[in-house]
Amino acid sequence: MVIPKPGKPDYSVPKAYRMLSLLPTLSKTIEHVTLARMTVFAPNCLSPLQFACRKGYSPLDGVHLILEEVLKASDNKL
Repeated sequence: MVIPKPGKPDYSVPKAYRMLSLLPTLSKTIEHVTLARMTVFAPNCLSPLQFACRKGYSPLDGVHLILEEVLKASDNKL
């Protein structure tokens, strides 16, 4: 999409316009719809260690899991 810049005297010059891309918005919408359908029809297909892009999970949950495993391993060595 092309938007003219305000206050430019000559609109025949390409620098007198701003370019606007809607592609990221459309692709994010499609991504969210696809994810919603996947989680409804195939919730067991995702690994239990998949924390990003899942409802009820966050990347911080993954960090906490790793930290717990490291602390368990260090306690077992002592």
